[in-house]
Amino acid sequence: MVPRTFTLAARDRELDMVLNGDRGFLGTDGCPADVIDLDTKKRRRGTKQDLADLTKIADALPEVSFMWQEVSANDIPVPVRPMHETHAQLISTSKHIQQMTAIDGFNAKGIVEMVTTVAGGATRCASTRSCRTSNARSRRGTGTGPRSTRCGSSPRPGSRSVCAPCRAQRRARP
Repeated sequence: MVPRTFTLAARDRELDMVLNGDRGFLGTDGCPADVIDLDTKKRRRGTKQDLADLTKIADALPEVSFMWQEVSANDIPVPVRPMHETHAQLISTSKHIQQMTAIDGFNAKGIVEMVTTVAGGATRCASTRSCRTSNARSRRGTGTGPRSTRCGSSPRPGSRSVCAPCRAQRRARP
């Protein structure tokens, strides 16, 4: 049975959304493949940076209560894209994030590891309410989880270290 009231937690407790039927909430959504480049005024494929930038804009708008992916990070390979999109949003907002494309256990595990780390680790996460994901469900037995995909991106230009989502991916492997 579904509880009459539940909370969609945000990183900033003041931005939590209590779902009790008393009010509605506005969020970003869409996840289109393309964006209109503000410099060139031309349509192009969306990137992880576009997602981070759009999330920062929505974060600044008090009317927006939660985030879904505003654009697809098409510069990231599909098998690890959900983790990278979550990473782009985690570093760009303290509002609640809904991840709609973590449809396999592989990505779900990686995302759960990232949000657990952001919440201060498994021990702190278990002892507080700050580590909750609302839509990182896995489909068991789909066989869609990659085993050795690397995105090739790194935290800073010229760095050979592996980015946070790919570190999570490595740890999430069965």
